[in-house]
Amino acid sequence: MRAIDPEALKKAISEGGADPKQAALLESPAGQQALTFLQKGGIPQVPPGGPFSSSVQAALEAVASSKSDAEVTAIVAKVSEPEVHDALRLAREQADAFDAATKPINQVIDQLGSGLLNRAGQAAPGQTGASLSRDFTTARLKYAAQRYEVEARLNQAIASIYELFVRKSNMEAERHHRRSQKFFYGMLGAQLAVIISTFAIAARKRDLLWSFAATAGLLAIAFAVFVYVTM
Repeated sequence: MRAIDPEALKKAISEGGADPKQAALLESPAGQQALTFLQKGGIPQVPPGGPFSSSVQAALEAVASSKSDAEVTAIVAKVSEPEVHDALRLAREQADAFDAATKPINQVIDQLGSGLLNRAGQAAPGQTGASLSRDFTTARLKYAAQRYEVEARLNQAIASIYELFVRKSNMEAERHHRRSQKFFYGMLGAQLAVIISTFAIAARKRDLLWSFAATAGLLAIAFAVFVYVTM
């Protein structure tokens, strides 16, 4: 791929009958940046992100590694929810900053490409309109490929933090499940105590209603055990 000639590019756009402002784009700060990236390759520098807390970083590395679920769970358990929220905020800010840095350059490249497609004349001597358009398209695709690669890495970082959210939520759900089981056992114990007391009163007073109450309590406990075992 030959380097793009700025004068040839400007002339090709202006001779194409397009908006005159498109030719002025090359003189703007964003236009100069776009031309530099198209000529020499590269993309805007990725803004620094983070740093994440040590516990979040350790959890991210554990999730990305081949550690067992037990090991990953033990590491993720050390991460607090506010730390995960802060990490997600920092990752999003980095992605947003990169988008903000590339957006004006992307717009310039798109408008210049539109101007080349609409041009009516030839480019400057030594570089035909077809070759200029071909070189511009090649440079544009190369720039886009590098930009997409960086965006993919930034989005992957955000997705990894969301995975921490999911793991933390699953761990919290498991904790509540264990607590509900203990509450269930406590409820059964309380019911059993009430039934024993009811039997004692029924045996002492020889009252049929107390016997019915004790029987209903036993049926309730049996049904609770049946639900726990089968559901």
